[in-house]
Amino acid sequence: MIFGTEKNPKGPKWSRARKVVKDIGLANITFMAPPNSAPFSDQDWEAQPDHIDITDDSAFESNETAKYGLSTALTCYANSWEFRGLPVLQGYCGHVNMFLRVLRRSDIPVNQTLLNPDDFTETELNYIASSFLGKNHDARRDDPYDLTEIKWPNYLAPLNYHWFKTSSSENWCYFENQSLVDGPISVILFTPLSVDTFISLTFVIFQSAMNAGNAFRVEKRVPRSNFMKLVNNIIDSIKIEFKEDALPEEQIQARNAFNSMDVLPVIRPTESYIELSKTVMQAWSSRGYRGKSKSEDSHAHRAAPEEVSQFIDSLMETRFRDNALKIGDIIYRDFVDQSANEKEIAATKSLENT
Repeated sequence: MIFGTEKNPKGPKWSRARKVVKDIGLANITFMAPPNSAPFSDQDWEAQPDHIDITDDSAFESNETAKYGLSTALTCYANSWEFRGLPVLQGYCGHVNMFLRVLRRSDIPVNQTLLNPDDFTETELNYIASSFLGKNHDARRDDPYDLTEIKWPNYLAPLNYHWFKTSSSENWCYFENQSLVDGPISVILFTPLSVDTFISLTFVIFQSAMNAGNAFRVEKRVPRSNFMKLVNNIIDSIKIEFKEDALPEEQIQARNAFNSMDVLPVIRPTESYIELSKTVMQAWSSRGYRGKSKSEDSHAHRAAPEEVSQFIDSLMETRFRDNALKIGDIIYRDFVDQSANEKEIAATKSLENT
């Protein structure tokens, strides 16, 4: 198509995608990606070296999730692509940021390994809770006299969580995350490399339209389908080629055993978390939006609760990728007010100092 629209924004041409190879010491990671077309020059996109040895501790960067067990991270590749609608009238409709990282747990107990499904799932849960997906905010109270301190989640995560096998025979987990206020949506994939390291492939999807300043309204104006088409094309192309003797024989056998599994545990949000998310998204559905009503009261511009409920229900269905594995044990993740835990810890420390 020559021009895109809000409903059908135009992104990078996949026909221009070229092969990217990243040598990380233990393995070569290859995938296809279009040339950079970032709408903003806020990062040095595609500036990462093609050869990085992850066995060298100095190659890793400090990670904000260190206190939750993910102590170091290494960005191997970063890119960004703009999506546009009609010139002048619509213009910028959003963009996709991609990050390929290697994460390492330096505090993993001697009796645990990321090549064990249960231990890996525990690491994933810690990652979700400690990243932007676990952030919360003060509840939007309709009653000005209600001073109860309540926190609401920023995201509903994870969604559509399942495992699949790539063309190079690695097992990857895949999940999506829905913003409930005004943040971007995201797609994240993980696969273990060794006893303490794993690969993280993250796509952050920003959608943009006038008079659509919240997650619910912008999805109605700028659907995610074209963004997801680019994301899926990249995911379908990724391969890992492990190097011989890069790991001890014991770890190689454990990794091969992990990748030969066809049933693995999955993570799902609890029913109470899902219902709370509907309340949060509906409460914020008037943020940056004004409908046909002339009322100055923001409540008059909120979406109908049944509209929001239907939208979130549509996200609950698992849409399996090709070569999906069978669903094993289901681990349920609930929304936890992390700030309450932090206050409790702070109070305990205060008492210890008295």
